Amino acid sequence: AIIPKETKYTVNTTDMPLMVLLEDQSRVLLDPGASISYLPGFSADRREVYLEGAAFFDIARNARKPFMVYSNKTVIKVLGTSFKVKPDEQAAELEVAVGTGKGQVYENRKMVKDSNVEKGIIITPNQRGVYNEKNREFRTTLVEQPRMLTGEPGRPAHTVRKQPVSESPAFIYKAATVDRVLQEMTDAYGIDIVVENEDIYNCEFTGDISAMGLFEKLNVITQAIKASYEIHEAKILVKGEGCSL
Repeated sequence: AIIPKETKYTVNTTDMPLMVLLEDQSRVLLDPGASISYLPGFSADRREVYLEGAAFFDIARNARKPFMVYSNKTVIKVLGTSFKVKPDEQAAELEVAVGTGKGQVYENRKMVKDSNVEKGIIITPNQRGVYNEKNREFRTTLVEQPRMLTGEPGRPAHTVRKQPVSESPAFIYKAATVDRVLQEMTDAYGIDIVVENEDIYNCEFTGDISAMGLFEKLNVITQAIKASYEIHEAKILVKGEGCSL
């Protein structure tokens, strides 16, 4: 990236993550070997930083001044969000995984030749976006360990808290329809869980899955109703014969 003159520059020369507190109270956790640079005070209409390597960002919300991270050939744009940026030089890819809020990831047109077409994606909590520099393609999938974003099942996803919370003890069921169980998981994790066959919704589930992660929950549920699940981009598809009424 082309870094403006007179920037503040920090590089992590240790073998441990290094916390950097920015002037707007945003926090950046630099991985070993990573560096960050930015203009003191930022500009009047945006907060811009330049990143080399991997880092976790926890951005202070400011609707008037979007936060922009320039990393390799991509730009990450957010208002108030936590996310992880991780480049893979061997694969010529850059991954952005969102913890809270949402972000926009798009090509830095100044760094890409023949960039007549605007390319980018929007990623939301528990999603990760990957940009491949060789073929200039974006793809979206789920993070490895999705976190609950609501305090209890049944709470609409649009009321998610700013920070993830611990797994809710309310995921205890007795003869509950799978329709209800999957809907509560969708609300809690902010991830679309759909079924291939609507008869799956008629099945009943009994069990305590409150202490399990999302994929552990799905394993127990699908085994109980003799079904299976697959991840398709940022959605989960449950497959099986289902149950008759």
